[in-house]
Amino acid sequence: MVYDVLERAGRELHVKEILARVELIHGIRLNRDSIVSALTKKVHSHDRFVQTGKSTFSIRKEGE
Repeated sequence: MVYDVLERAGRELHVKEILARVELIHGIRLNRDSIVSALTKKVHSHDRFVQTGKSTFSIRKEGE
């Protein structure tokens, strides 16, 4: 769902905006701490996401 939201946005988003859009688009309220933790783990393993600022994430582009 987070990937879908970021892909639709076409740009980096702060976690607050990610959560709001997930709820709006998918009708599911996600836990902020759980999402930040999951995204951070993905960032550190170089999988799908990059962190571009404090609590701000984007989709990893090829070669990043």
